[in-house]
Amino acid sequence: MPAETGSVYRHSMDGAPSTLDPAQAATIYSKFVVVNVFDTLYRYKYLARPYELAPNLAIDFPEVSDDGLAYIFRIRDDARFGDDPAFPEGAGRPVTVHDLVYSLKRHFDPSQRSQGAWLWSDRIRGLDAWGENGADYDKPVEGLEAVDDHTLKIKLTKPYPQLVYTLATGFSALVPREAVEHYGREFGVKPVGSGPYQLVSFDNTLARLERNPNFRREPLDLATEGFDPVMHGDLGLASLDGRAYPFTERLEIHFIQENAARWSAFSSGEVDNVMVPNEQVNQSCRIGIRSNSGPRSARDTTAMRAWRPGLSTPASTWPTNATAIIRTPSAMWPIVRFAVPYATRSTGRRETTPSTTA
Repeated sequence: MPAETGSVYRHSMDGAPSTLDPAQAATIYSKFVVVNVFDTLYRYKYLARPYELAPNLAIDFPEVSDDGLAYIFRIRDDARFGDDPAFPEGAGRPVTVHDLVYSLKRHFDPSQRSQGAWLWSDRIRGLDAWGENGADYDKPVEGLEAVDDHTLKIKLTKPYPQLVYTLATGFSALVPREAVEHYGREFGVKPVGSGPYQLVSFDNTLARLERNPNFRREPLDLATEGFDPVMHGDLGLASLDGRAYPFTERLEIHFIQENAARWSAFSSGEVDNVMVPNEQVNQSCRIGIRSNSGPRSARDTTAMRAWRPGLSTPASTWPTNATAIIRTPSAMWPIVRFAVPYATRSTGRRETTPSTTA
């Protein structure tokens, strides 16, 4: 089932991104947009706990040599970048492993001011030296061998079991060379990726995204994502099983720094979620939250602790003093990539937002 026509989810955050370039996206605000515009080889399953990796752009997990120094990755052949003027005739092209090679090289190009090079520094054969010797993108790197358009062999300097996990981070997102060269420094505000959404507009108050018609993934399979009827049976997820990604036509991310302003935007219906300010937690539980169908009692609204959204890694180190409330009805589920528990206006039960590429 495709996204409902005209459907939109409006998310609020307490800060704004400084860039949307994956090589420099080091904050949760940047990452939140990046992971919805770009794609990575791996991701985390929606419901599985402990956290569990799953293939995303990759077809499966890599083949690893006995000595742990060589990894062979194979990627999907149906992934395409979104249409953009950076491409000939404006038509997005297929994604290949050459895009991953290029994207990893960018982290070691001094001119790119990467924030993510530490993930692979001194790990991939020849990659650090490539950057130190002029960062010529037309020169090969020994440890990054494109066997064909959909097969990549990575050769390491020493065993690095965390390699696959690094390829689930926003820093590892695949970017097209054409777009980086076309937009130059403006690529950070005009990103082009192969993710479920395309950026329409962006400033320090709002990012607007629309569904990428070139995006292809298998429909959501709750069982594969770790669904447990005992643990998750009352979360209202059954209606999502078998639906195609993404779940909405549009995504708006509102950057509202002041607690009071965010709460006001939520109360007036301008946004669909809020990280409830500490001073409002007791009030929201005491008086209830008004939904589209009318006011609800306090016992119908469960205030609860939430993880910060937008990270592709387990958020066990994030503060636990933030409470989130969401008003979205079941037919209009939010589509942030990583699972975030909320108290909901629409049912009064605890629910969890699905990931766009679950």
